[in-house]
Amino acid sequence: MKICIFEEPEYQNSGWCQKISDSVINEIKNLRIPFELFTAPAMPHPPEEGSFAVIISSSLSYTVNCATRLQKAFAGNLILVSTMMWPSVNLNVNSISSNPIDIMHLIIDYLWIHGKSRIALFGINPQSMNDISKQNGFSLSGGRVRDVFRIEDSLEDCYQRLAARLSDYDAIVCSNDLTAYALLYYLKKRPGGYKEGDPFLISSVSSPLTEYASPTITAIEFDYAKYGAAIRKIINTYLKDPHYFSAVSISVPLNLKVGGTTCFQPCRAPFLPLFDPIDLSRFPSRTNLSANDNSKFYSDPLIREIQLFKRLISAEDRVDVRMIDLLWRDIPVKEICEALFLSESGFKYRFSQIRARYGVRDRKELCYIMNKYKN
Repeated sequence: MKICIFEEPEYQNSGWCQKISDSVINEIKNLRIPFELFTAPAMPHPPEEGSFAVIISSSLSYTVNCATRLQKAFAGNLILVSTMMWPSVNLNVNSISSNPIDIMHLIIDYLWIHGKSRIALFGINPQSMNDISKQNGFSLSGGRVRDVFRIEDSLEDCYQRLAARLSDYDAIVCSNDLTAYALLYYLKKRPGGYKEGDPFLISSVSSPLTEYASPTITAIEFDYAKYGAAIRKIINTYLKDPHYFSAVSISVPLNLKVGGTTCFQPCRAPFLPLFDPIDLSRFPSRTNLSANDNSKFYSDPLIREIQLFKRLISAEDRVDVRMIDLLWRDIPVKEICEALFLSESGFKYRFSQIRARYGVRDRKELCYIMNKYKN
């Protein structure tokens, strides 16, 4: 038996993918089962009997393509893992996901409890199945179509349309952490900046960006450890009796992490059961999406810069963190070497590793990004 993990290439370096992957791999190691990582939706050799394919993806086209190609080879032992549900994957497979409809219900409930009823949805990417599901959840939670701001041309254009009607809203829900940070960046550039009385800001995804922002952004937090626990549960169920194993669907619980953009007001009342469960099969299929569903969104200049900033502030290696901080503060190389106990050649090697690891071209770009987006 072997676990073959297929990660969607476009999202392989994203925070959520890495956290889910780490959680899954930790549980597989605890089970003492060998595993292998892939990106292409195919294997160079047939899998061993009883093996599982774990597909980590947020792209409908990649997921369908991968699952269709691998279903026969793995005798149906497929597990789809994502931060969203797939309404149009008509395959008998296991799935571990969160429900974007629940995300919107959780957010809207929180806002209503705090008296916020004039709500906008900002930064929806019309080519993203995940964002389409969030828009559906917004509508089912009472949101109006005219209050949805989609990225038709650019994020800048999307913001300008929102800015023209900003006084209409007392809360703005953002499609993800990147659009939330971008919106806060735009609002802080105005005369007076982002201040008390401005609309509440909530991101549908929590990340180092939402925690780093000032004020911090209220966001939906995924319990990534639960993804690995769900993998363990599925595999243990299979091992108990492979002949009577049937596909299961596991929903991962969500939490709301309250931040300063909702005035540090914790939700003291319980969330109200305002809505009935939603049948996702009601939504239309989007199988016509290309393999690069989000390519237009991620090619937006502002999004690319914020992504780079996100990678830099997400550094976990202590030397990397210290070097990035010293570099953007314009400390001379000689002093950086002394502070980090590095030789000049050691500094050059370490900085080349930082450039490769975080995607920054040179010191000039690093300083530009940090100066522009660091609060």
